Amino acid sequence: MSVPPNNSVETFAANARISCTVDTKMDIVISAIIENQTVDEITLALRHLDDVKNKINMNNIITCYDRFYNSTKSC
Repeated sequence: MSVPPNNSVETFAANARISCTVDTKMDIVISAIIENQTVDEITLALRHLDDVKNKINMNNIITCYDRFYNSTKSC
């Protein structure tokens, strides 16, 4: 079976934002999110905090945010 010559083809770039919350002492992932790239990092961080608040005692944790890449600014 072949593709008809008049068939229109649409292409989309696969862009995603992948984010996780990790317990570095116990070496486990507590929360993970794969989201459309249009979602900003602050929204993802708030979703993680909302996700873990019922899993761990939030009064006994320290959260650190590391993006593993340099910040860039568009002019």
